[in-house]
Amino acid sequence: MPELVAEAWTTPARRRRVLLVVSLMALLAFFVLGRESASAVWEIASAKLVAINNGGGFMFTNASHGHDELLGGLLAPGMDGDSCRSRHLLSRYYKHFPYAPSPHLLHKLRAYEARHRRCAPGTPLYARSVEQLRSGRSADEAGVECRYIVWLPIDGLGNRMLSMVSGFLYALLTGRVFLVAMPPDAADLFCEPFPGTTWLLPLEDFPVANLFGLGHNPEQSYTRLLRKKKIVVDGDDNPASNATAAAAPPVPAYVYLSLGWQMTDGPFFCGEHQRALGKVNWILLYSDLYFAPSLHTIAAFRDELRRLFPARESTSHLQLRYLLHPGNPVWGLVTRYYHSYLAPAARRIGVQIRMVGSDTVPADDKYNQILACSRQERILPETVDGSI
Repeated sequence: MPELVAEAWTTPARRRRVLLVVSLMALLAFFVLGRESASAVWEIASAKLVAINNGGGFMFTNASHGHDELLGGLLAPGMDGDSCRSRHLLSRYYKHFPYAPSPHLLHKLRAYEARHRRCAPGTPLYARSVEQLRSGRSADEAGVECRYIVWLPIDGLGNRMLSMVSGFLYALLTGRVFLVAMPPDAADLFCEPFPGTTWLLPLEDFPVANLFGLGHNPEQSYTRLLRKKKIVVDGDDNPASNATAAAAPPVPAYVYLSLGWQMTDGPFFCGEHQRALGKVNWILLYSDLYFAPSLHTIAAFRDELRRLFPARESTSHLQLRYLLHPGNPVWGLVTRYYHSYLAPAARRIGVQIRMVGSDTVPADDKYNQILACSRQERILPETVDGSI
């Protein structure tokens, strides 16, 4: 293994290939980590250089006999194996699966799947909700049944995955339907997670324009609507009188919820604001954070979260395995590399290499920094001649 690592770094072309492969392996690692808590997963996603050392390597195994491809009922049966090979094969790569889903979580997921089929794009209920959004009326005025949270992509893949599972958990807690506004170049990245339907938002006829360019503080962001008194919030100790309620402005057709690193809409995490948001039919979620732990701070959600995830650290673990499955093109790349190079190894180390557009450090210097850090921290073994 040290010889392979040393050889891979000898030329710029090979270094670029290693960067691609390491990125793919980081994606696979995110899916198959078995023992990391939610907080540890966050540390992995935010670290510049992370070594995973779990008794000698990632939690992979070549193949296990008697594997449970439905993960204790977490995944719904009956989905086509050919359309999403990773859903049926990923369990063979787990060293173990430490968290069994609670009966309440299984019940909640099956109920969610039924709701998603009723309200998904292509259904009459979805068409009615889109017409409500286009008209600018509130849900009550339009008499629509389904409520939605639409995830918008920002930042890198790891941030997107963390915000996706957070958004889905919020949908699960609030009875909403979770849709993703996926850029066209990312259509094959993940499989459809819900049986018999789609989670992809039809972009071509969605009434809100420029979804990918609204930024963190557009006119319809929740905090700006509050400041303009277009949303009225009543606290538990100061309920609105009938006169105040009658004079309240109509509920907006949609709210833009900005929970990115700028945290523009921090009031979201206060209970009285949840009651106000509950009246809004469409929520557009702009976030690059794993904000699921902060949902525990909202009193209205605490008991339900305890029932869903008795082991609190299982929240991200179970959600990732339910929601995000690599699409066939990605799965093919990852598994081919794994079987060619990693399966025979006694020990495996994952390194997250983060490249940003504003980075002024040349690629070769960055690689040398990674090697120097790996040597200093004894992440990679020394060879006989002192090189890595």
